[in-house]
Amino acid sequence: MPPFPALSNARHAILVTSQLLAHQYNSHRLFGMDKFQYQPLRCRDSIRLLRLDPAASRDSDLKGSLIHTTISECVYNLMEPYTALSYCWGGSEKSCNVCLDDHVVGVTATLDAALRDMRDYTRPRRIWADALCINQTDDNEKSHQVSMMGDIYRAANHTIIHLGLSDPMIHAFLARFQPRFEPETIIESLASLALQPMGQSRGEATNAEDLTGLRNRIFAAPWFTRAWVFQELVLSQDPWVQCGPYRARWIDISNTLGLDYVTKAMRFQISKDKSSKWELEGKAAQVNPFTKMNERQAEKYTAPLSSILRARRGIQATDPRDLIYANLGITSDPNVWKKYFAVDYTLSVETLFNEVARYMAGTSNIDFLFFEALTFKPGLCGSSLASWAPDWTSTARRYNVTSVHGPETHYRADDEVSVRDVEIRGVHCVTTKSPWTLCFTGRRLEVVRTISLAVPDTPQEASSVMYQTDHDRRFRQWERFRDVGAPNAWSGRWIHKQLCSRVLEARKRDYLNGPFSIDYSDTLFDALDDEVAKYLGANSTNYLAGNKIVLGSLNEEGGAQPVFVVPPETKKGDILVEIGTSYVVLVLRPAEQWRGDRVTRLDDEIRRAFDAANDGPGKVPFAETSYLVTGRVAKFINWEYDSSSYHIGHYVVVGKCFLTTLCKLPPMSASPASKYRKWDSLVSKHSSDPRMEVFVLH
Repeated sequence: MPPFPALSNARHAILVTSQLLAHQYNSHRLFGMDKFQYQPLRCRDSIRLLRLDPAASRDSDLKGSLIHTTISECVYNLMEPYTALSYCWGGSEKSCNVCLDDHVVGVTATLDAALRDMRDYTRPRRIWADALCINQTDDNEKSHQVSMMGDIYRAANHTIIHLGLSDPMIHAFLARFQPRFEPETIIESLASLALQPMGQSRGEATNAEDLTGLRNRIFAAPWFTRAWVFQELVLSQDPWVQCGPYRARWIDISNTLGLDYVTKAMRFQISKDKSSKWELEGKAAQVNPFTKMNERQAEKYTAPLSSILRARRGIQATDPRDLIYANLGITSDPNVWKKYFAVDYTLSVETLFNEVARYMAGTSNIDFLFFEALTFKPGLCGSSLASWAPDWTSTARRYNVTSVHGPETHYRADDEVSVRDVEIRGVHCVTTKSPWTLCFTGRRLEVVRTISLAVPDTPQEASSVMYQTDHDRRFRQWERFRDVGAPNAWSGRWIHKQLCSRVLEARKRDYLNGPFSIDYSDTLFDALDDEVAKYLGANSTNYLAGNKIVLGSLNEEGGAQPVFVVPPETKKGDILVEIGTSYVVLVLRPAEQWRGDRVTRLDDEIRRAFDAANDGPGKVPFAETSYLVTGRVAKFINWEYDSSSYHIGHYVVVGKCFLTTLCKLPPMSASPASKYRKWDSLVSKHSSDPRMEVFVLH
C-alpha cells in the first residue's frame, strides 16, 4: 500500500484526464471542427465518387475522400471502375461519422453499415453513394444529379444492394453462392444449414418450408419497399445482394427465391388488363421487368411513366417527390413528361402531383387517371391537390371493391371493354395550369334526387336454402336483400325497400308472363342480380356493401329506369356524368366557388384550347351510340360544326359509379321522387340530343 494513497489517487486522476484531453485534441485535429464544404460540380455530367480507404478491421473509423469526375470519364476508365450503392436511408438521423479529407461528415446508421461491409482490407474502393456524393443541402445540384441517376447506375461496373440485415440464416444462404458450390445444390443444402423457420429444430422442416422461411426473412428488409431501388436495380449492369460480409449476384438470388416472389416483394404489380387502346400502356403494364436482368443493357426494361407509377403504387420514400423522380430513369417517354415537369426539388409536392396528373390526362386514357385519383383515400397531400389528381402517397383504398387497371364498362367497374367500341375523333380532353383544371366532354345522365343510405357492410346472417329454379334463387336473394341491416335504421329507408319491392314484382311477372325487360337490358340487369348475390354471400369484391343506390329518372318512351351504385360520399344535388371517350360514369359536385364573373375568363380560355385542338371555332362535341348485333355498345364521338354552342360547367370529383343497370320496372308508388324528367343518356337506344357538354374539374 503506498504511503500516501490520497496523493496516488490524485495523480491517477490527472493522468486519466490528460489522456482524455489528448484524445479529444487528436480527434479535433483529425476530423476538424469546421463544416465539410462541397465543391461545385463543373461539367454537365460531373459526379462525385467516394474513395473509401481500406482498413484491417470492420470497426475501424471510416475514412476517405470525395473525388470529382464525369460519367464520360468513368465509362472509359477500365482500371478504376466504381461501384454504385443501393440501400435504404432508414431515416434522417445521422448518428455515425465518416472522415472525408480531414473533415467529419455525419451519415445514417444504414450507410455506415453498408460502407463498412463494402470496405476492402487492402485496397481503396471507389463508391457512389447518394447521401455523400450529392450535396443534399443544394436543391439545384440535387435536382440535376437526380436527373442523371439512370446514367450513374448504368455507368457503374457493379451495384451493391445492401439489405442492412444481420441474420445468420441469410449469411449462410449467401455463403452457399461462393464458387465452390453449384447453384442447383443451393436449395438442397438449405436444411443442412438450419435454415428452417424459427422455432423448429433441425430436420423437421422440408426444403420448401426452408425456402419459405428464407423468403420471409429476406423480403422483410426495408430495401424492398423503397422508391429508388427499383430503378437502381433495373439499370445496374451487375447487381449483387449483400448482407453483412456476404454477397451474391442478384440473378442467382432471384432465380432461387422465385421470380414471382421477387416481383411481389418489389411492389411491382403486373396488370392483367389486355384491353388497352394505348399499345405502350397495355404491353408495358404486362411485362415483368425482372425477366431482362441478364440481357444486354440496351434491352433493359422501360415503360411509360404512367404505367410505372400505377405498377409501383405502394412504394415508400422519405421525400414524397421521389415517388415520381425515382422512376424517371427507366421511362420510355421522357420527351413527353418533360413537357409538363422536370426534376426540381424546389417544386412543392402538390405542384408536382398536379403536373403528373396533367401529363397522364394528355398522354393516356383518362380512365386510368380517374382510377388512380378516386380509388385511393387521400394521402399526405389531402385536399390541397386538384380533385382529379392522384395522391401517390396514398395506398389505402376508399372502397371495398377490387378493380383492374383499365377502361371500364358503363355498367360494371371490373369488366373489360374492347376499345373498338369507342371511335374517337378530335381532342376531347384539355388541362389548364392556373388554376389546375381537367376539362373533358361528356353526357349528363342524372341529377341525384333519390338516393339510399349506404348499404351495410355485412348483411344479416341467413340460413342456407336449396332453390328449385334459377328464378326462385334470384327471387329469394332480392327478398333477403330487401331486409338487410337493422330494421329500424337502414332497411326501413324508402328507396331501398321500394327498389327491392319493385324488382320482386317484376320477377313475379317475369316468372308468370315471360321476359319483362327490354331486349338490350337483360345482361345489364343480370349484373345487379350478380352483385346482390355477391353481397349476400359476403363476397369482398361486391359493389353494394358500403355504397349507395341511386334510382334514375324514368324513360318515358320505354318505361326503362336506370339504377346506379355510387360511392357513399354521394348526396342529393350531385350529378352523374358519362365520360365522352369511354363508358365510365363519374359522380360530380358543382363547384360553388366557380360561378358568375369569376369563370368567364377561364371558360374563354377553355374554349380557345378546344378550338385550337380541333381546327378552329364553331364546333360542338357530339356523341352517337349504336347497339351492335353482338349486344355490345358502340360509341362515336366527334367535334362537328353547329350553330349552337356547348355548355361548360365547373365541378369537383366525388367518386366513380360502380355499376349502372337499365331495367324496365313497374311504376313506383307515390313518393317524394314521383316527378321525373325524360332520361336522355348513352345507355338509351336513341338519344334526342347527341350534343355533349364540357365538364371542368377543379
